[in-house]
Amino acid sequence: MGVLAARETCRPGIRAFGGVGRTGFCGFAEKALSSYCRQPMGGFRLHPKEVGYLGRLFYRIWFLGAAVWFFDALLSMHHRALGRGIAQAGIAAVFLLFGMLFRKEYLRKLARRKRREEKQRGGQG
Repeated sequence: MGVLAARETCRPGIRAFGGVGRTGFCGFAEKALSSYCRQPMGGFRLHPKEVGYLGRLFYRIWFLGAAVWFFDALLSMHHRALGRGIAQAGIAAVFLLFGMLFRKEYLRKLARRKRREEKQRGGQG
């Protein structure tokens, strides 16, 4: 079954979890990074709660990476490899910095979403 046939038989429920997109198969990574996945018949937007979950998971991965690099730096320093330990501690600090930046952006996004929801409720009520 070719790409054209797949486009014709792709149901909306299946497109939500992956379908034929502009780069072939629209998978998890494209949705996670851009939260937008182009489909042949227009666009598909992720639900805001799904995007928020991916953002929360994204910054936690950076913090986990920082913890692993710090642990590796401690082990290197324990085994008297000072230069390597200092380099690994620097890498861990970069991971921690990116984790804090992405967490700050995630919290801003949540605050914007909360204000938007309150504004919509105020206009309806």
